[in-house]
Amino acid sequence: PTSFSLALPNAPAGLFSIGRSDRSASTSLAAGLDSLPMAILEAAGLLDEGAPRVLVVVYEEPLPLPFQPYVAETEPCAALAMLLTRGAPQAFDLELLPGGADANLDQGHLLPFLRFLAREQAGELSVRHGARGWRWRRTA
Repeated sequence: PTSFSLALPNAPAGLFSIGRSDRSASTSLAAGLDSLPMAILEAAGLLDEGAPRVLVVVYEEPLPLPFQPYVAETEPCAALAMLLTRGAPQAFDLELLPGGADANLDQGHLLPFLRFLAREQAGELSVRHGARGWRWRRTA
């Protein structure tokens, strides 16, 4: 049972809330290659509904060997935490793009986004997989 305790997508949020004695709402998403943009869209919706701030935590790690043949993408170990606040200047636009033959995303969305954040001179990041893509543009 102890190795299963972190197998569910909502486990880290639950453990974080227990450790802080925090009864705030939490949302856990497992959207594969779209997890990062979906988390940002969820946070934007919560801010729009009146939440003063939203902590977005996204992490990726490789699946255990027995499960790796069942997924197309490989995910390196990486994590990101962002505190988004209501009324803060907008730093990015996020646009949905069609996927298709020019796919360039096979290792998860998180590392390309972290590299984009680190390079302040980069104005946009476009990533695509077979089903869809996303374009991040700096606005600030």
